[in-house]
Amino acid sequence: MTVEFLYLSQEDVIECGGLDMAETIRCVEKATVMLYREEAREADAVHLLWNGISGKRIATHAAYLGAGVEIAGGKVIASNPENPPKRGAPRASAVLTLNDPETGYPICLMEGAVISHMRTGAMTGAGARHLVRKERPVVGLVGAGPIGRTSLMALAEVLRAPAEVKVFDTAEPRARALTAALGTGRGREIRVVRSAEEAVRGSDVVVTATNVGPGESYIPYDWLERGCVLSDVSVWDETDDLITRADRIVLNNFQRLTFRHDRFGPLLAERRLSKDRIVHLGAIITGEAPARERDDEVILFCPRGMCLYDIYNGYRIYEAAKRKGVGRSLTLWREPVWH
Repeated sequence: MTVEFLYLSQEDVIECGGLDMAETIRCVEKATVMLYREEAREADAVHLLWNGISGKRIATHAAYLGAGVEIAGGKVIASNPENPPKRGAPRASAVLTLNDPETGYPICLMEGAVISHMRTGAMTGAGARHLVRKERPVVGLVGAGPIGRTSLMALAEVLRAPAEVKVFDTAEPRARALTAALGTGRGREIRVVRSAEEAVRGSDVVVTATNVGPGESYIPYDWLERGCVLSDVSVWDETDDLITRADRIVLNNFQRLTFRHDRFGPLLAERRLSKDRIVHLGAIITGEAPARERDDEVILFCPRGMCLYDIYNGYRIYEAAKRKGVGRSLTLWREPVWH
């Protein structure tokens, strides 16, 4: 019994829709609802770190989606923050495997960093679609790397016309490169600002896409505009005080509430945070919970990275590759050694 699988390079992934933000958002919204309805499963990620929580690391993830999708798979993603300044190369690299849920055999191996960056940014878009109150919000972005870029792509997809986009990065040339690449348009101004505080203050939507770690939180509650949505993609940017004072916290993964090293578990255990202020994004998407109860609510949206988003978007790309005849077929084995 010969087992073959399709290999897709980064160029193949892009040719088959890897940069299609509208489709990426559609997939992450549907996968979020599937998880909320317990039609999908996500394993706890395993992280290997060898020079600190914000340093060099490798993470492995696995997920399964049922409910008519029926696909399983996993992602291995490595990160080295020294790559951009030292080598002029991407911080992260990833490979994504799709597996037949019946046999467990691989059906596709593809470059995974593009999908990972896109689905991470797409989560900010999915949250903004349901949580942002203004038609022409002011957007503040802290962190101008690939996730900051895809977050702005997603916001441009779901918001009619942001009035202004403010970008801050500790490396100012990176912020300037991003604003130059995205430019102005659709009635908005995009500009570089001098500090994280300037990016946050006066913004209706705040996105943090940084590499800060425990003990480095820097956004206090008092920086936030009434009614704003803070999409914290990178986990540690907001202070504990902000978390405990936010009117509403929206999560896409309730598993995080029990994790010792996440933001919420310790605060819940210490009774500084009440579960009744925490809402699942899936409940909001399906209409089972309101997005807001008041226009002036400060909402903290914490879209945690999950493999099921990679798998769903990878499956979409795999199906497109088969239709287009893109990629290379590789052999896993012609005859198994043992069975």
